[in-house]
Amino acid sequence: MSASIRGRSRNRSRDRFLGQISVGTMPHEKVMRAIELLGTEVTPAVREEVATPKRGEHRADRLSTFDGN
Repeated sequence: MSASIRGRSRNRSRDRFLGQISVGTMPHEKVMRAIELLGTEVTPAVREEVATPKRGEHRADRLSTFDGN
């Protein structure tokens, strides 16, 4: 999951993620585990990837879409 989000963040110059967890039939423990993994595994991996420019790239270049450029 984190690889998919990291790729989308890098390719589209975005630093936000809106997710959805279907909880209707999922046991409470699994919902809580999914939320925990998002916070402890996925978010840190995505944050590190987005914050670290690739060779020849600057973070400001990836975020230019936010200021209209």
